[in-house]
Amino acid sequence: MYAKYAKVRDAAGMTDAKVAELAGIIPTVLSEWKRRAETNPDTELSFGNMLKVAKALGCELTELAGE
Repeated sequence: MYAKYAKVRDAAGMTDAKVAELAGIIPTVLSEWKRRAETNPDTELSFGNMLKVAKALGCELTELAGE
């Protein structure tokens, strides 16, 4: 899921730091997600954090989930 998020983030012209700021989460949430995704690509954020990230990116949650 991180790879899909990264595509959406890049298309929006944002960095993880900017997404974290807009989402109201600490940046380490996203960096830890990236680190975990390196060994398990299906690693997800909590539902609440995913909603915040989607809102920060101006997209639907399903877009981040690859639906």
